[in-house]
Amino acid sequence: MKELLEKRNEASQGMIVLRDKIKDDKRAFTAEERTNFDKASADYDALTEKIDAVKRANDVEANMDAIRPDIEKADHKAGITSDDKDVAFRGWVRNQALGVVNDNEKLAMEKCNINAFQKELILPMARVAPTTLAEARALQKGTDSEGGYTVPEGFSNKLEIALLKYGVMRQVADIMRTATGIQIPWPTVNDTGNEGVLVAEEGSIATDTDPVFAEVVFNAYKYSSKIIKISSELLEDSAFDMAGYLGSAIGERLGRALNTACTTGDGSSKPNGIVTASTSQDTAGSGAFIADDLIDLQFALEDSYDEDASFMMNKLVLKAVRKFKDTDNHYLWEPSYRAGDPETILGKPVVRNTKMASTITAGDKIALYGDFKKYKIREVNGIRMKRLVELYAGNDQEGFGGFMRFDGDLLDAGTVPVRLLTVKA
Repeated sequence: MKELLEKRNEASQGMIVLRDKIKDDKRAFTAEERTNFDKASADYDALTEKIDAVKRANDVEANMDAIRPDIEKADHKAGITSDDKDVAFRGWVRNQALGVVNDNEKLAMEKCNINAFQKELILPMARVAPTTLAEARALQKGTDSEGGYTVPEGFSNKLEIALLKYGVMRQVADIMRTATGIQIPWPTVNDTGNEGVLVAEEGSIATDTDPVFAEVVFNAYKYSSKIIKISSELLEDSAFDMAGYLGSAIGERLGRALNTACTTGDGSSKPNGIVTASTSQDTAGSGAFIADDLIDLQFALEDSYDEDASFMMNKLVLKAVRKFKDTDNHYLWEPSYRAGDPETILGKPVVRNTKMASTITAGDKIALYGDFKKYKIREVNGIRMKRLVELYAGNDQEGFGGFMRFDGDLLDAGTVPVRLLTVKA
């Protein structure tokens, strides 16, 4: 980690030296300088991704060590070991695909109360969905004693981590995880236009003015991981980490699906993405994007949301922002120097989202600014695993699929908690 941080700091310093040089000389980049700046910028991005991955792995390992006594206590009460859970899960997968299990797998499934012949396996997740790796230390807490603890740790941990890694919206939004998929009406209220008034002694009170109430209804739309193929050789290998593999694969695919839907979904029988739900304003110039546009975007936000506000954009748009200066010739972007600290624009954190516009042309929706906790993601507490029969028999493979239900929308009662910057046509 130390070496990666040092290399990232070298890359950021290379960018800063180049931009300060043209700032002092009051000129634009030469072709060579622009090439060097872009290379340093790409190195900074690549190193940031590596640092995040290492930090994620270190955090998960430390957090799992912290909660292991709680997990072991629940398992001990039920007479179930960690090996029992792994072997039972592997036995279910192998029986679905090959129709055979060994004695150890059969015994483990009996202990964990898993029916080897059921075509669908419900895998309950933690009742509280982690939105940061620090919260991931509680992955197993909240699962009940009626079967939740029988899910292999390798599956649930890797699933939750993959959902976080590949779904940036889950990291910044407010997550609610429910036991069922029934509709949830969420009330909103806008009372910002009302304020108290001065009343003289024995004077009459002004006419009542009620706040404006509304509601956002959260559904539970079903998404699939698509088919995950496993070769017969791996299925026959009793040492293969089935739970870890499927947990990672399902989590990655569903994490990407959730991030796309909760970023750009149009709300028609699907989540209403944050880009779609936000209030848009145009850049000042047609087809152009300059520093003043970001400053205007920031100052258009209601003051009450500014304290917890962040920017969100594609990294290719961020690449252009790294060269922006304000009217005092100060750069808007500042790099991160420590693991866990965000890079900033105008003093506010910036979140990268690959599902936002990657180009800067007329009509592109290129940046968000606001309090992203006002965007709510509703997840149903459970992943369904199913075997998909005979699709890949010709390749001596078996197909398994995971299913997840969720919805998302912005709680905006008219106070505009998130603003969107669109390139003017």
